[in-house]
Amino acid sequence: MRNVLLSVGVIVLVLVRPLAASARARRRRGGGRLPADAPRCCAAFAPASCPEGGGVNGETCCEAVSSVPRQCTSLRTRAECERARPAADRVCAWLGGRCTTGSFADCAEPPAATPDYYGEIESFEASCSRGSGCDGFREALERYAEMHETATREPAPVEGIGASQLLVIRDHWRNVGMGFMPSHIAALVLYALGTGLYVYVENYGRYDWTRYFGGHAGLDLRWTPAKQRMWKARFLGAGVSKAVLEVLHEDGSHQGDEDWEEHLSEHLANGTQWVQLNGWATTVNWGRILRPALPSAIKRRRTSAAAVLGRYPLFQPAGPAGARGQGSPSWHCISCAIWANYRPRALLHRRLLGSPIAASAPLVCLKARTMYAC
Repeated sequence: MRNVLLSVGVIVLVLVRPLAASARARRRRGGGRLPADAPRCCAAFAPASCPEGGGVNGETCCEAVSSVPRQCTSLRTRAECERARPAADRVCAWLGGRCTTGSFADCAEPPAATPDYYGEIESFEASCSRGSGCDGFREALERYAEMHETATREPAPVEGIGASQLLVIRDHWRNVGMGFMPSHIAALVLYALGTGLYVYVENYGRYDWTRYFGGHAGLDLRWTPAKQRMWKARFLGAGVSKAVLEVLHEDGSHQGDEDWEEHLSEHLANGTQWVQLNGWATTVNWGRILRPALPSAIKRRRTSAAAVLGRYPLFQPAGPAGARGQGSPSWHCISCAIWANYRPRALLHRRLLGSPIAASAPLVCLKARTMYAC
């Protein structure tokens, strides 16, 4: 797994900072033009949706429409929806079993022929599948990705809205970067694999890793305004209200909840269906938050949705150590989860074309660290 982490780290260092700078510049200009290589509609992300080949950025696949948002909501099939291009910076996206106006972050990016830059795909399959040091991780993640995609794209989650549980983490990652986030996201995903919790994240600060990286098997954790509207309509229709936790601010303002970790753990354990965590470089700690909630969450999940989830088993029979409610996940499992949640998206693939990384050139990663952060 060393090569895996090495390649991810170098890609981040080389590309994320300049890409993030260009994104900030577009926001300052009020949106501005999309990059020349940006897709023109959601179908352009999926070659199978463009049998004619799509052309450059899918312009022969995408069909311009007008009257936003009414035009998107009038489209009745997913194929029609994802081929529609209502405006330069908007798309028609298929969410919750219907067509709606969204952003490119709402487009599904099916797992395609992902370039194997340094043998990392073969390494993942060997190191993270059944019989490996993190027994059954890959298989469990692929089943969870299917459940997550169904919950996002279809009218309802596979177990029904009454048995589903949603956690949304909104965070600007103040004072931290890509060296800090992956292991914490990995622990959260391991928890989700054991409990069926639907996890989404929104990074609205300087480093938005979800812009450039997605999950193995198409797992997409991005939270957007369109997905928020979808889940809100579902929960309000079922009479479910949202529990909002505000992490204690680190600016001396005394805003937020000093005991947010305890309260989050209680929500997860007790089955609160709709939880939003507003954070500041938030660490969802395994020992203090996730492990105490895990046994109750697993028991409740198996009881309340056993008939449906029997078709979508997670870890069989028990899964990696740590996802069973005993101890902490091994570093081997954390490494598998890091790799699996930081696969380059199509945007990053395009930017890598012609680079030394695309040619699998030898790489050296140098890391300097101060007493706080690098």
